[in-house]
Order: sequence, then C-alpha cells, then structure tokens
Amino acid sequence: MIKSVNFNDGNYYNYIMDEKGKIMKEEKTSGNSSVILQSNFSYTKDGKLERTISYYGNIISDKKKFEYDNHYISKLYYSTKFGKDNKPKQTIVVTFKYKFDKQKNWTEIIKNVDGKDKYKWVREIEYYK
Repeated sequence: MIKSVNFNDGNYYNYIMDEKGKIMKEEKTSGNSSVILQSNFSYTKDGKLERTISYYGNIISDKKKFEYDNHYISKLYYSTKFGKDNKPKQTIVVTFKYKFDKQKNWTEIIKNVDGKDKYKWVREIEYYK
C-alpha cells in the first residue's frame, strides 16, 4: 500500500506500508518530485520497530537501532556522521529507565544520553474504583 501526504512545507511524503499497516519506507520529495530524504524501517517478529536507516541520495544520514525490555524501548543506538565508506563516525547510546506503578503503567522515564541523564518525564495516573 502506498500513501501520499502533502504538508504545508512544500514537500510530499510517500509511505510504503506492509499488509499490517506498518511503514516500511518513507520518501520525502520536493515539489519537482526529486527525492530529498528516504528512510527504511524494519521490525522485529513481534512487530516492534527494530531499526531505521535514512539516506540523502545515496549517502546514509543516520541509523537507529532499538532494543526493548518487555514492550518498552530500553536502548537506542543513534549513529550519525557517516564517512564516504558509509561507516558511522559517531554512535550515541540513549538509555531509557522506567518506574512503574502497581498497575504496571510507567510513571517516570529517564532518558540517559551517553551516560548522562538528560530528560525526565513524569506522569500521574488517576484510577477510578
């Protein structure tokens, strides 16, 4: 299945999806139909996003690899700054730490980038009896 979307930025976004509706490929094209950016997506057997690779032309702009603990992202390996050989010159490791309530819903996430805590999301959930 192919779906096209036009955003107000003057570019067109084309999505190629599998039979389950998961995006397999995204192409960003300019008004003259030349491809600006292309991203490919792959998934685990149980349907979780496993990796993405984005290209500008034939040059890799970034790669992302996801690791999971149960149903939550535990690590993200984000590679950027590729050389002419398409090998990453820099890989950033992002770790996510979760706290859960008695209902097993997350109440806090800490985003750690290369060993340093950077962001913290906190939510309160009110349960009805």
